[in-house]
Amino acid sequence: SFSLCFTPDAGYMSFGEDDLAQGPLPVSIRPTGYYTLPVSRVHLGSVELQCLAYFNRGKGTVLDSGTTDTYLPADCARSFKTAWRAATGKDFSNTVQNIEHADFE
Repeated sequence: SFSLCFTPDAGYMSFGEDDLAQGPLPVSIRPTGYYTLPVSRVHLGSVELQCLAYFNRGKGTVLDSGTTDTYLPADCARSFKTAWRAATGKDFSNTVQNIEHADFE
């Protein structure tokens, strides 16, 4: 499960089966109308991506509850692929892969 709740000053987010709310989050409304927030850590499985600075530059990290797309900064590609390989034992690909929850260590 996943849910978001935004206000002009903050927001709450919940992920997963336990439905534990996380917040308040330091959400900002940009002049473009986008909601953004600072990113403090990024993990794929147990591996922390080593590209955090790229998430917080420019317009920052945009939260959009109207899409299922996830975009990572291009400068994180190498770190993401390394973490993906460590977590799944497989090389990352944009083609469909059948991966079960048990495949993530």
